[in-house]
Amino acid sequence: MTKLTREEREAQILLSRSLGPIFPLYGIVERTPGILTCECRLGQECPKPGKHPRLRGYRQKATTDPERIRQWFRRYDHANYGVMTGPLTIALDVDVRPNENGWLILEYLEIGHGKRIPFTVEVLTGRGNGSRHLFFKTPSEALIRTSVDILPGLDVRAAGGYACAAGSRHLSGGYYHFPDEYSPDEQSVAELPDFLLAALAEDDHETVSVASHAPSSEFSAWPDAFPATRQPALPDAVVLGVMIRDPVARRYWNGGRRNHTRSEDDFALACKLAFYCCHRIEQMYRLFMRSGLRRSKFEEKRPGGNYALWTLTRAIKATPQTWIRRKRKRPSTATGAKKGRKPSPDTIAVLDLHKREPTLTGAEIAARLALPPKQVRDALYYHGRQVAENARTLIHSNQLAHECLGNSSLASDRRAA
Repeated sequence: MTKLTREEREAQILLSRSLGPIFPLYGIVERTPGILTCECRLGQECPKPGKHPRLRGYRQKATTDPERIRQWFRRYDHANYGVMTGPLTIALDVDVRPNENGWLILEYLEIGHGKRIPFTVEVLTGRGNGSRHLFFKTPSEALIRTSVDILPGLDVRAAGGYACAAGSRHLSGGYYHFPDEYSPDEQSVAELPDFLLAALAEDDHETVSVASHAPSSEFSAWPDAFPATRQPALPDAVVLGVMIRDPVARRYWNGGRRNHTRSEDDFALACKLAFYCCHRIEQMYRLFMRSGLRRSKFEEKRPGGNYALWTLTRAIKATPQTWIRRKRKRPSTATGAKKGRKPSPDTIAVLDLHKREPTLTGAEIAARLALPPKQVRDALYYHGRQVAENARTLIHSNQLAHECLGNSSLASDRRAA
């Protein structure tokens, strides 16, 4: 995990001026030995530790003036810094998560178009898992807005957004920093390539091909038995992203087995492709031939083509329904469920323990329940107010009950007298 001295942090922050205006964020501090928290008043309960603005009107106060940035650096000892995106550059946030690998999606885009993403300025995040920000010049011919999960594992920081600048500290303890060979003083900011621009621009539905494995002769005799779907064509990267989120499809795609025979596994994956590809046979074939299940049998001759096409034909007949893409709803970070649903059992356990022992810190609750500290912080932040209001209501109700009980006892004593 990368550690930076104060002088190195200042140098990295000043280097970030070439990417856009700079402004201070709340930083990461260690108030309790071994526990890192946000510098703001919420501390461990902060939902965006080290990533939210410190100043009001930060958009207007953001600057590239080195003297002003040095003043902030001397005034706020632990501050992180953000770089405004949109005016000069946009940032492509490539996340590496257990089920969503942004680098894998970028590789699919490169393979499908036969082009490489150019070298550009990069910022390694403090996670230390390969996640990073790629900076490109803001395109003038297309509109790109800040968006989360525009493709699986890929976020865009563009007009109206900002990215954590190099020199900032991550909650995990590492620091955002420029790799030596990709820092602004060694590498210029590249133009956004056309195929990546098409995938990120608003209202664009260009198909992103992963590969073309089937010769045109394979489809020349394809029967017109299946009506064309009315759903718009989806990029291969989007289809792969949603399949990776599907635990069953992900297992088959990676070559895992769930059935007695491999042919049954092939058919199960083909059904998943028929559903997510909306019966588009060329796209189904491309992805099917790139799956982990592929073997020499896929090229064996069958009626109407090879084994792969024969399997996909049966899958289309067996899967009449198709996937309709809708805007993804971000799950609640506190409950892991969509908004409006009841809290999860883990959240209920956190709130119950916090209610019984209110002196426990979030880290102590996380250690006792064996939960991630962030999940505990989010549960207390989003549900703590409601619990507190319910507790106050219960206290008032108990006081009212005692008062009523006392009045009735007094009345009974008077009647007895």
